Amino acid sequence: MGADALQHAVPGMARVPRPQRLAGGLVGLWRLAPVAIAGVSGAQTFFFGGRELRRVEFVADASDLADGGSAAFGELLEFGRRTYGPETAANDPSGSYAAWTSGGLEVYAQRVPAPHATVRWVVKLSEGKDASEL
Repeated sequence: MGADALQHAVPGMARVPRPQRLAGGLVGLWRLAPVAIAGVSGAQTFFFGGRELRRVEFVADASDLADGGSAAFGELLEFGRRTYGPETAANDPSGSYAAWTSGGLEVYAQRVPAPHATVRWVVKLSEGKDASEL
């Protein structure tokens, strides 16, 4: 999907004044006003590679929440399990992470603990790497 089609499908988007750049040449060009997902409020950013939408990212600051976003992360996990099945998960001092692959999509939920607690939900197009590229 290109930017014109995305603007038509998601009215209310605004161009990002200082686009975020990710590895692989992805650029976060468009953003929606903060929305609530899983009980936390955050921004949705739409990343493009070339002229195509490649990634949608929701990021919420959970540092003001007593649980640091733990409940929100739990809701995202349950949604992911209902939608995509069992996850691949990791938990360590740097946070919690759960990922799914479905068709041509890669989806993940992430929680980073205090002092800068965040909750993240990302949907991106699969890069299609095989074992020879590891």
